[in-house]
Amino acid sequence: MSIAVDLEQEFELFHQFVKEKLKAEPHVKVSLEESLVRFREYQAKLDRLREEIRPAYEASLRGEGTPLDFGKLRSELIEELRQKGHT
Repeated sequence: MSIAVDLEQEFELFHQFVKEKLKAEPHVKVSLEESLVRFREYQAKLDRLREEIRPAYEASLRGEGTPLDFGKLRSELIEELRQKGHT
């Protein structure tokens, strides 16, 4: 029974992925097979990102997190862009 539920959830995610891609890029035409490949790549990327943030998430659940300093983050990003010649 859980396989059917997982399949339904995965189909809904795929449907949403394709719908968003069509909305964002209506002029791009790809086959169903190519759409599925792109969806799988997208899902793999999400899985990698989830694994990367898992330690920070778990630390925050233990109360070990610190508030995000948006001012500092902004300054660091501006400096990084400046160093790369983008500003």
